[in-house]
Amino acid sequence: MMQDYDYLQECRKFYEQRLLSKFGPPVGATEAEVAELRANLDVNLPIAYHQFLLWMGKDKHGALKGSEWFIDEVCENGEFLDELLAENEVKRTASNPIVCFFVHQGYMAAWFSLDDPRSDPLCEFYSEANSNPIPINVGSFSSFLLKELQGVAETSVRIS
Repeated sequence: MMQDYDYLQECRKFYEQRLLSKFGPPVGATEAEVAELRANLDVNLPIAYHQFLLWMGKDKHGALKGSEWFIDEVCENGEFLDELLAENEVKRTASNPIVCFFVHQGYMAAWFSLDDPRSDPLCEFYSEANSNPIPINVGSFSSFLLKELQGVAETSVRIS
């Protein structure tokens, strides 16, 4: 496994070019905080997600504000996901255990399975707003993050 490979390289480049001037440098979690999360979840985290936490894991006032992406929200996100899917009678296709790394305004969530051996795991996404009542595969964690950052940049341009 290539521990030194930067799975978020495209995300970092995009952020630097399009979002840094508006939001400033992201606030990351420390290795100790990531280790504490791993201990609380009793799992190893995929490298790409670990890299995200170190880069943006505490950046609540930055580009991803308004959604629950952050290190202190991960455990609650998992509980919320179970409730969201049960309330909508939706079965999760990913096997247990999972990390629900993204929740937005109580009606959408994204997660990956820890059974996925990839360093940049495939993610699933569910939204009550979608007409299809099943979770969909949205690609790798890094591609999901990049799409979200691109969406922030587009919204920022329209609002400015």
